[in-house]
Amino acid sequence: MLPGEFPTNLIFGVILLASLAFFGWSVRRLIQVIKLGKPEDRFDRRGERTANIFKYFFGQFSVLKEPSGLGHFAIFWGFIFLSLGTLETFIRGFVAGFSYEWICGQTCYALFGLLLDTFGVLVIIAIIVALIRRFIVKPKRLQSDDPACAKDALLILCWIFALVIFQWLARGVEGTLAIHEHHTGMPPLLKLMAGFHIPASLAWSPIAMLFASLFTKCTPACLSSMISAFWWIHTLLILGFLIYIPYSKHLHLLMALPNFYFKRMPDQPNAHLVPIDFTDETATKFGKDEIADYTWKQILDHLACTECGRCQNECPAFNTDKPLTPSGLMHHVKEHILVKNKALIDGKGELKEGAPEAAGKTLIGDVLDPEAIWACTTCGACENACPVFNEHITEIVDLRRSLVMMQSAIAPEVQLAFRNMETNSNPWQIPYTDRANWAEGLNVPTFAEKPDAEYLFFVGCSGSFDDRTMKISQAIARLLTKAGVSFAILGQEEKCCGDSARRLGNEYLGAMQVQANVDTFNAKGVKRVITACPHCFNTIKNEYPDFGGEYEVIHHSEFLAELLRSGKLKPNKSIAGKLTYHDSCYLGRHNDIYDAPRDVLSAAADDIVEMDRKLEKGFCCGAGGGRMWMEETIGSRINEVRAREAIDTGADKICVACPFCLTMMEDGIKAHDKVESVAALDIAEILDEACE
Repeated sequence: MLPGEFPTNLIFGVILLASLAFFGWSVRRLIQVIKLGKPEDRFDRRGERTANIFKYFFGQFSVLKEPSGLGHFAIFWGFIFLSLGTLETFIRGFVAGFSYEWICGQTCYALFGLLLDTFGVLVIIAIIVALIRRFIVKPKRLQSDDPACAKDALLILCWIFALVIFQWLARGVEGTLAIHEHHTGMPPLLKLMAGFHIPASLAWSPIAMLFASLFTKCTPACLSSMISAFWWIHTLLILGFLIYIPYSKHLHLLMALPNFYFKRMPDQPNAHLVPIDFTDETATKFGKDEIADYTWKQILDHLACTECGRCQNECPAFNTDKPLTPSGLMHHVKEHILVKNKALIDGKGELKEGAPEAAGKTLIGDVLDPEAIWACTTCGACENACPVFNEHITEIVDLRRSLVMMQSAIAPEVQLAFRNMETNSNPWQIPYTDRANWAEGLNVPTFAEKPDAEYLFFVGCSGSFDDRTMKISQAIARLLTKAGVSFAILGQEEKCCGDSARRLGNEYLGAMQVQANVDTFNAKGVKRVITACPHCFNTIKNEYPDFGGEYEVIHHSEFLAELLRSGKLKPNKSIAGKLTYHDSCYLGRHNDIYDAPRDVLSAAADDIVEMDRKLEKGFCCGAGGGRMWMEETIGSRINEVRAREAIDTGADKICVACPFCLTMMEDGIKAHDKVESVAALDIAEILDEACE
């Protein structure tokens, strides 16, 4: 029986309804899984969020950030367009011989056939390239510790390949039968070659025509049987694909679209840490150590993960052989979410006897290695690379909060740093009374001495206590004074900004430091803040508002660049030697400041060379996320990898705009035995010398 004829149409109707019902049930289950998450407000700015769907889902903008995204773009749009051909096939299952030609005419239908051929070829090429990359070239980012991932990828690629081939086969056979019916007195091959009554579906379709040539010797009865066979194969393939998607690694085909809608907006701070309400007497835990603690958006992130490996390709921890892989974290937690949450749904909130063993696993320990949680530098490279905008950092910090505040599972050196922060408001064992010693002899006023100062220069712990970093603070103070800027410092009243404690998971200590500074700022009437440290900058600008501190915050790179543009600072000499600049993660990826530091260097020197990994793809120094205060004992050292990249440019000065980066680069230079030929300097030190 041909498609559309009885009882084929009845059988097809039953199968179609059953497939759609099962697919709907599967999607409903996934929605139930997501709804088990805790509330999170992502329902504002609906117009902008809707625009994100068109930009990132249909436009594939985030996928196309990488050259390999072209293949995904081809498969995505090829699959979308070929689905129009599939829709025609489905309608034909109820209406015998249906064709879009009935609606749009021969010319339009011929153009449709050409587009089907074009997208089909693009999909086949993209699939072949994907198979070669995944199973022959085997780039590191596509490797997974779960063998099922590779098998699933192979199955999906072969499935789509088969869909395209059987669509061509069906079109070719239908075209050959149409030629038979109109020219019975001529051999089919000659009819095809001569072009007699070529159906509109083949008129501009060379690939479908090529497939049609395979069947020119078949009789009409044989062709009719093949039409039915190919139609059923193609139809069952597409329905099987629909049923399988919610249970495969390609679940992101369903979940990426809502994740684009609910993504963090461009003007919202990256990796913003939500404060914990310690006044809530009903709270029984801090941080997250089980899936029940996750928000619905965090659950959605895991379900939307494409497992493309772009995140781990950029991750400094993964690339230096640490146990952390962002892709692995997303995958393993996703598997845990699906097993446990579905067991909870089946048990109506309880894990009943007979639930899968995996549902009883602990999140920290069984699913995730604590060493992996601590390996993260919170640099944001994973989030910048993720094509579906998953948010890894806040999840990792939430896990750290549980380890620190609930389990006291802290490395000894971190415990020491916490004690020092609590006692002296700095990570070193240095009295807080020494906080302004760096400014001796520079005539730098405090706010107590100059309450009408326009700017607060927030020096930070490194700039106040570290002997090497004090030189940066002194250079900035000299430049501000030279430019006639009205500024003052807090001196002994300044506290640690709270960045390290918060990102290491000690939210209580971090919040205490933050609140102390906010209270002091507000009491002094501070409105505008200059910082020398990107970590201080990011925290004061993006997170102090949560604690009642709203200020105009500017990093010293931006402020110095503005002083140069206005002519208030004028270099009178060019710094000799070759310079290269290392992008600070918390200045660049977290706050999108890339040009200002380079503008400062360009004003002070002529010979500047860039590293291969730069700007938003810059490689972390290894100090972020509180890692500055932790030992690095697993794999190779991140700072040594980055220092090597800087040294390989041939530069004799590695320039930074962050005190943590400066420390890491200096240590890296020492490790490579280049102390005599290469120096690490802050951009303020470079400009200060140029303005002497």
